[in-house]
Amino acid sequence: MATPQLLSRATPWRGWDLETLLDQLSDSIGVVGEAIATGGVAAPAAPGHPGPVARLRGQAARLPAACAAAWPAERLVAIRDRELTTSLAALAGDIEITTRVGHLYRVRRLPAGAAGPDGRVAAGRCAPGDPGSWW
Repeated sequence: MATPQLLSRATPWRGWDLETLLDQLSDSIGVVGEAIATGGVAAPAAPGHPGPVARLRGQAARLPAACAAAWPAERLVAIRDRELTTSLAALAGDIEITTRVGHLYRVRRLPAGAAGPDGRVAAGRCAPGDPGSWW
């Protein structure tokens, strides 16, 4: 469980703490749910939430209803200047959400104080885009 004391915990991604990662997961779930439920995605709103854990719970609780309401009818979802089917949007969302949950799992396994003075985490872990990064 992410307690307020853990929200500032470093992650393997430079400049990201646990709170940022939880907000990113919430945003991903919210976008997928909105795309499936409404057929499009509006500009992201600034997070005005009681906390990242509560926001994540809320977004996750709404997603199954959005998915259930979209099926069995297949329709198009507009994302910027592209269109895809609701099932393809759900699949892309599944990949995004699974990736973010994997990131949370990696953070959970990091020892406290693993970040060095430059914000990087433990030897052998790279920030996205660094040479040797696998993602």
